[in-house]
Amino acid sequence: MKPEARADQTEGSKRNKGRIPRRKEPTEHEKFFREDRKDHEGFLKQKLAKEAKARQFWLPNSGFLTICHLSFVMRRRSRFKSKKCMSDKVAMAISAHPDDIEFYMAGTMLLLSAAGYDLHYLTVANGGCGGTQQDAVTIARTRAAEAKRAAEILGATFHPSFCNDLEIVYDLNLLRQLAAIIRAVKPGIILTHPPVDYMEDHTFTCRLVVTAAFAREMPNFVTTPARKPYSADVTIYHATPHGLTDPLRRLMIPELFVNTEDVHNRKCEALAAHKSQAAWLETSQGANSLISMLDAFSSKVGELSGRFRHAEGWWRHSHLGFCREDADPLRETLGSLTTTLKNP
Repeated sequence: MKPEARADQTEGSKRNKGRIPRRKEPTEHEKFFREDRKDHEGFLKQKLAKEAKARQFWLPNSGFLTICHLSFVMRRRSRFKSKKCMSDKVAMAISAHPDDIEFYMAGTMLLLSAAGYDLHYLTVANGGCGGTQQDAVTIARTRAAEAKRAAEILGATFHPSFCNDLEIVYDLNLLRQLAAIIRAVKPGIILTHPPVDYMEDHTFTCRLVVTAAFAREMPNFVTTPARKPYSADVTIYHATPHGLTDPLRRLMIPELFVNTEDVHNRKCEALAAHKSQAAWLETSQGANSLISMLDAFSSKVGELSGRFRHAEGWWRHSHLGFCREDADPLRETLGSLTTTLKNP
């Protein structure tokens, strides 16, 4: 290096010394996620405030007493209750993309709602790659609005996405965010994708869900944002893969079928909220319409059940680390609306 060039570098370093570096402007994607995260943080704060209020008890001549003051009573009660009990009736559907829940899980959600469950709706990715005519941010905004509308039709609480399409990987950052949402919601039932499916976004969503639920009661696993762990049973059910086959085209027959005929029209209504996907699926998968795809799929699952006209299929995840060995809340709650195959 020439002496004069070295001198210029030295003078430049002196001029820049002590200066605060300029902040990098956020990208459009970052702005979009920040807005959704801010809205969701508001929802979570309200939920936590309600939970704090619910921990108070009114006693005659005593006023409000916190649960701390009633520790003796709670210890007495604990003798008659299992230390680990299932969360009060809360079911959460977690999928990879907007419209996945409507295809594979919405019928079961509606039946659980009719049985008294509170429903929660989350898609990990924002659907920004689901189109070719607009940029990813515009598509993501459109699909978020459609997903919110679908959640309203299903009567579910909507949770915003926190990842881009094709960027769902088994990653610590995503895991911490998903674990925080699960700790806030405290579901007793989680509905999600199967461990094997036709694309990796579905497969990695499943893996993230399983680990995030497993970590629900681990105080040393830090979530983003920070959420306190909780101790309660959670039963995970895996939906049928797209096309009812694994990636090697082998047919996958569920162990549990749920009769969705009575709620099929409402399920179609929720799927129809995803208007932007009609043209995209026609181009990418040769589908004539979303509703015709859903009709064909649920009819095929119903045919496999041997009993139902329209159905959704499920596999129950291992109980180890999650719930009692005999815990099967779907079957227990829906009763005659379910069936199993003796020799699948």
